[in-house]
Amino acid sequence: MLGGGGVNGLRLRGVTIRYGAGPRVVSDVDLDLPDGAAVGVVGESGSGKSTLARSVVGMVPLAAGEITRDGRRLRAPGLRRVPDPGVQLVFQDPHGSLNPRMTVAATLTEAARQSGSPERPSLERVGLADGLLRRYPHELSGGQLQRVAIARALAAKPKLLILDEVTSALDVSVQALILNLLRDLRADLGIGYLVIAHDLPVVRYLCDKVAVMHRGECVEQGPCADVLRAPSHPHTRALLDALNEESP
Repeated sequence: MLGGGGVNGLRLRGVTIRYGAGPRVVSDVDLDLPDGAAVGVVGESGSGKSTLARSVVGMVPLAAGEITRDGRRLRAPGLRRVPDPGVQLVFQDPHGSLNPRMTVAATLTEAARQSGSPERPSLERVGLADGLLRRYPHELSGGQLQRVAIARALAAKPKLLILDEVTSALDVSVQALILNLLRDLRADLGIGYLVIAHDLPVVRYLCDKVAVMHRGECVEQGPCADVLRAPSHPHTRALLDALNEESP
């Protein structure tokens, strides 16, 4: 179990997800993410990690279990989906998540309106110049688009950002810039992260703790340094071995 026994922060208990009458894609997952913490969820493609992330924001219904934040029940089987502005999701592909017909300014203004914020989020906060406000998504690079997506998520002044493979579609040099930005934002804002990744170095760089998914189950979790130094589950060891084989 990650985190303490208090109610502050995000808690998943027995979270189980299936599509229709099919098999479970996520099975009986427990996870704690205290306020301000950064927890990574890693696993191979199809392990259930992104489905788990989407369940937190209500995009995927639960078959069993519950998700709470600060002691308040957010998700449970049969519970009506209510948006929680305190939790925002940043997708892997910013091209698909931003409206191509809206300028950056319009996108950020709309995000502020929906969240009830009196002012548009700042591009400077995410390392972009205000000159980009009049541009459309197709006029921006992948790294710029991802920064806009992060700025949009910050409009609600969330306590938690869910980062779903946010650097995997970017060039390596741009990945490093986005990771540095995310680390700076956490230090400046005290925001928490749930980092979904297949890339262990990303989790090692951003996160305090890690949970390892395999075939829909959480097979291991604990402090990043401990899990990555001395993994106890064969699948975690296999992920580390694969990383070592890829390294020059």
